[in-house]
Amino acid sequence: MHDGTHPHPAGSGDGGVHAHSPAAATITRFRSLFQGRDDVYPRRFESKKTGRAGYAPACGNEWVRELPGLC
Repeated sequence: MHDGTHPHPAGSGDGGVHAHSPAAATITRFRSLFQGRDDVYPRRFESKKTGRAGYAPACGNEWVRELPGLC
């Protein structure tokens, strides 16, 4: 039975992370839920025409000949 002291009771599949969990545990739990690719990262751009900026996906394999089209 859930007593309301934590957002999710132990054993509920939340990895035991709650509002008072250490940052390392929270980060580990978040990364396990939202796993991504380590070779893809954001690249900042700025429009010379409008001055607006943003981010676009970039790939660590972009210039590797042995992996054409893999990004």
